This record gives sequence, C-alpha cells and structure tokens, in this order.
Amino acid sequence: MIDSRLVDFLKKEIKNGHSEEFLRQGLVTKGWPIDTINDSIKDAKRQINLEAYIPTTPRINVPSIQEVKRISDKPIIHKPKFDRNVLVLSIIMFLVVSVILTFTSLVFFYMNGVMDYTIYDPVTNQQLKRTCIYENCQDLRDFALNFAKTKITLSIIIGIITSLIIVVIYNLISFKKVFLWVIQILFLLFLLIMGYMWFAFTRGK
Repeated sequence: MIDSRLVDFLKKEIKNGHSEEFLRQGLVTKGWPIDTINDSIKDAKRQINLEAYIPTTPRINVPSIQEVKRISDKPIIHKPKFDRNVLVLSIIMFLVVSVILTFTSLVFFYMNGVMDYTIYDPVTNQQLKRTCIYENCQDLRDFALNFAKTKITLSIIIGIITSLIIVVIYNLISFKKVFLWVIQILFLLFLLIMGYMWFAFTRGK
C-alpha cells in the first residue's frame, strides 16, 4: 500500500542523499508497516526517475524571413513526368487500331463494290443489279475486289486518322472504360451495317 504523504517525504530524503535502508529502519522504528514503506520507497524512486527524465527532441531548422522570401519569389515549374510505358502502350494501340480500321474500311468498300455491280442482259439489254454472269460469281468478286483496291489509300488514311484520334482522346480523358465501350459499340454497329448489306445482296440475288 502506498501512502502519498510518505512518498513525498521519501522523495525529499532520497534527494538529500539518505539511503533506502536508513530510511526503512527509521520508519520501522516510527511504527510504519513494512509493506507500506517498501511500496512507498518504490513509488518515490519512480517519481524521481520520471522527474529527472528530459526527452530530447530534434532541432528544427526554421528558415529566416529572407530565405522564405527568396524561395517564394522563385517561380514554381511543374515538369511533366514522362512515362515510357504509356508511350509504348499508345503506339501499340495506335498500330493495332490502324490495322483493324484499315481492313474494316477495305471490307466496307468491297461490299460497296458488290452492291454497285451492274451487268446488262444481252437479250433484253436491261441493266441488272445484284446478279452475276458466272455461276460462281467470279465476275462480281473480281469487280468488288478491284473496287476495294482503288480505295486502299483512302482506307489507310481513314485507319490512321481515326486511330490517332481514338488514342489521343483515350489518353486525355479520365473515363477510359466508358470510352472503350462506346468505341466497341460503334464498331459493332458498323459490322452490323455491312452484314445487312451482304444480306440485302443475297436476298436480292
């Protein structure tokens, strides 16, 4: 059991240089219980150690007013961080999209050639569309292929410009996933249009 008055007394006496044994014997002769004496001595020594402890904190260098003014007068220049991975990914994306769009444009022009193919009936001299002379329609395929070949340069230009626009917009916007979904939906609609053109041709034939 600790007695606060006894602790204060012991702190003072210990600081004055008296030993624990000397104080213990004197308090026993005064009638203090030995348990109270021992607990109070321990608490007194603990409080003395706490009072003697002075925590050390690192010194903080505070800049002077002149240094603060000199730093604040300098313009802040934000250098953009160059990300090589983003550049490589953008180039790969550009090349892949260019090839896909170029091929898709050629297929579109091929289908236009198929739809525009016209022959004349040698008997009636009437203009016939969506039909062919040979049984395997080799004449129609050759015409559509030649028509698509004349549009190769245009298809490449369409593929390059469109893919460049897509890659630039993709890198600038924050909602990248939504943008990719929109592009995929538009591409799917384009494929559906070409499918409809082929269906219309086969049905007309």
